[in-house]
Amino acid sequence: MKKMLLLFSLFTFFLLGTANAQIDSVYLTADSGMGVIGDTIYMRHVGGGDVKIGINCYNETAIAGLTYPFVETCHWADLDSAKNNGGAIPICFAGGRVHQIGWGCMILNLMLWGPPPDGNWQFLLGGHYVIPKAALMPGDGYIAKMTFTIPDGSPDTCICLDTLFHPPTVVLAHCDTFGINEWTPHFTPKCFTIKRKPPVDSVYLTADSGVAVMGDTIYMHPLGGGDVKIGVNCHNETPLAAIAYPFIELCGVADLDLAKNNHSGETSIAFLGGRVDLLDWGHMFCCGNAYPPRFRMGATAMMAPPLMPGDGYIAKLTFTMPSGAEDTCICLDTLFFPPSMVLAHVDTLANGYTPEFTKKCFSIKTREKKLIAEILDLARC
Repeated sequence: MKKMLLLFSLFTFFLLGTANAQIDSVYLTADSGMGVIGDTIYMRHVGGGDVKIGINCYNETAIAGLTYPFVETCHWADLDSAKNNGGAIPICFAGGRVHQIGWGCMILNLMLWGPPPDGNWQFLLGGHYVIPKAALMPGDGYIAKMTFTIPDGSPDTCICLDTLFHPPTVVLAHCDTFGINEWTPHFTPKCFTIKRKPPVDSVYLTADSGVAVMGDTIYMHPLGGGDVKIGVNCHNETPLAAIAYPFIELCGVADLDLAKNNHSGETSIAFLGGRVDLLDWGHMFCCGNAYPPRFRMGATAMMAPPLMPGDGYIAKLTFTMPSGAEDTCICLDTLFFPPSMVLAHVDTLANGYTPEFTKKCFSIKTREKKLIAEILDLARC
């Protein structure tokens, strides 16, 4: 009975709202390695390398300060100070929400206070505004991207981050613009799997942007409608002279607007900033009128340099969600109608072959629905 009363009161609080309600959240995302699929970060099959974990903030009200203390519990990854700190602004904050508005930022290695017996990395991110700089207005996005170095010879492993609680200073907290009220944003500990890429080519899909992205779930604004982006990524072990990627979208709710994906002058918008666009390859985006939506992407080196072995995005597809759409999905699979409609890589000797590909579905949800789920989790405690 007490649990039911708690659940009812929490729902009433959420639905009616109050001026003091704080439903901020801090969440972690896999950001980069040699490829990211959901919460799995891939590295090359030999050697060490760096992976990045995004530390993101969703805030409902303007905030003037934040502190985010963390502990990493998997042991394999090295948190190199030179790759995260240094300079007037610590490197890890570069380009993030608080860096863009000129906040003072810091990262502290809490192990300086005495490392724990198990040697886990402990660190604290902090930021605050200094007049006349602006407060962090309500919104969503990354605050910092932490670089962890995986040593050469390490097996498939993980990076697991949890928060720390050693009041009054080492606490997860947001502070309001009056410098008086402080509260703890919602946070869930998270583990990321680190795996070695097999020595084969692959094409894979990633959730790229909406209002917020968590794993394979893309969150939209509660009022509905808007664009989401799906990344089309390529891992290649040999130099390539051409690629062809045909797809079909199976959920049928999202609109693949040709104007948001195709030409802007001589460039297909979807390819902007991707690996082949940076090499000045010729590329095309072709979208038919069939239902479910079918489209084909292709690029060729022509007189440009080949696509050297590596990993990263080729294009970012923009799907438009109609206003009022219920929680739904975007599911992409490849097509096989030879000789022209096939998933293919072509090497510099004109040999064509099929890279690995796995059909992928992304959940599209509203931020409001996510908050209800968080309240349910709280009620179960």
